[in-house]
Amino acid sequence: MEKKIKARLKEILQKTQKMVPKETSEKPSEKTPENARAEYLSEVLRMHRIYVENFHKAMEDGEYAELTPGGCCATLRYKDLAGVDLRCVNLRLSHLEGSNFEGANFINANLSITKLYDAKFNKAILIKANFSHSNAEGAEFIGADLRGGTLNSTDLTDAVFRNADLSFANLDEAKLIGADLTNVKLIGAELKQVKLRGANLTNADFTGADLTEADLRGAILTGANFTGAILTDIKLDVTVDELIK
Repeated sequence: MEKKIKARLKEILQKTQKMVPKETSEKPSEKTPENARAEYLSEVLRMHRIYVENFHKAMEDGEYAELTPGGCCATLRYKDLAGVDLRCVNLRLSHLEGSNFEGANFINANLSITKLYDAKFNKAILIKANFSHSNAEGAEFIGADLRGGTLNSTDLTDAVFRNADLSFANLDEAKLIGADLTNVKLIGAELKQVKLRGANLTNADFTGADLTEADLRGAILTGANFTGAILTDIKLDVTVDELIK
């Protein structure tokens, strides 16, 4: 069944490529870089929306799915998209590796099952954004606002979150091995079965967080605050009493 679904999606992509408009001799209207970027993103998002709809149709109906031509997976690798406004957009299943989204607005955006490794979200507004099941190895979220975000089962190995706010975010089963969470706020966050081995948690605030079965072996815990946190079956190099003293 999976092979048939992939074949159907490939068929739609081929149709999309055939629909690319031919070059014209007409002189294009002058555009500012900002307008050109906005139009480019608008078209990428339009085609990606069709792609995602086709993906879900194929998953539900298999080889009998009636797919819509004109869709294409959003591929925005290594682009400078600092400050873009992408509130509530659906970029699920997209490719955003290495791109710069510094200061961008992703409130309520869907970035689940997305390739984000080495991307930069420094100082970005990511309130209630969904990153679940994505690959964000080595990504940067320095000073970012991720309050209420969904990052469960996300690969954040070696990611940098210095001074970010992850309060009330869901990071259940996330992989944060070797990540830098210095001065990060994780107040009330869900961190069940999270992997924080070797992570830098200096001055991180876990007040009221749920760290049930979390793995903190080898982590730097200097100045970390675990007041009111749930530490059931947590894995540590020290005792729980030493952790919360």
